[in-house]
Amino acid sequence: MPRIIVTTANDVGKPRIGGPILLDEELDLIQLNSPHHANQFLERMAMALEGANRAEARLARFRKRAESTESYLKVQAS
Repeated sequence: MPRIIVTTANDVGKPRIGGPILLDEELDLIQLNSPHHANQFLERMAMALEGANRAEARLARFRKRAESTESYLKVQAS
């Protein structure tokens, strides 16, 4: 059975320890023939993708602050 996993790009190829898994679902293709089930799946997929996008944005802001703090500390130590 096909499996859909949505995570952040930063986690690709890494073990899933501590990384966000926003969707991990086995997909029964027969159920996608039903408009009701197909719509529900697409809604879950969209929510997972939005969550991954927000998680990546938070990580980028965190890294930017860490770099800024690191460069500030280097200037102060000189």
